[in-house]
Amino acid sequence: MHKNKLQIFLVLVVTLFPAERTEAASRPSITGTWQLNRDLSTNGRSELPGATDSEKEQRLEATYIWTAVESDSRVAEVLEATELLEIFREGSEFTMNATGGPQVVLTRTFSTNVRQTKQSFGLFSGTSRARWQGSILEIDTATRKGEIVHEKYETSHDGNLLYVSVKIVDIEWPQPLQINRVYDRVS
Repeated sequence: MHKNKLQIFLVLVVTLFPAERTEAASRPSITGTWQLNRDLSTNGRSELPGATDSEKEQRLEATYIWTAVESDSRVAEVLEATELLEIFREGSEFTMNATGGPQVVLTRTFSTNVRQTKQSFGLFSGTSRARWQGSILEIDTATRKGEIVHEKYETSHDGNLLYVSVKIVDIEWPQPLQINRVYDRVS
């Protein structure tokens, strides 16, 4: 009889406190206001990775496309890296405001439950899916043009730094574009 009560209790605990809540309590919060740390971040406007000599024509075409994309001041500023990042959370929904200057303020809202959300940021629009992988928040966005944008957000152990990794894959580029940013917690 005692064993049955314990099993019922455990079922209630698992039902009332799912793994997501328990897991979320064990990781530092990514919510708050974050300021770009330029010294620790890589330059978001890195050159498009080149191709081998045998792929010279493909490299020239990809470089031309990349130069045209970068010539838009809004895109250039986003690639340079946003200066200020505000992250708000309400339940399983996150809202991110990224401010890169007077011309760039991007707001995105997404959910970490299995639901896809429509997104539009910079030149990219498509559907995103967000999920927790341990202490890392991952967001995958499939764009309408076919690019894949993979983002990772993780705090330092003390919660004072936010590491942001953005990988953009486009079949027209010889290699993906990788941007790594580090933010200091402001509040």
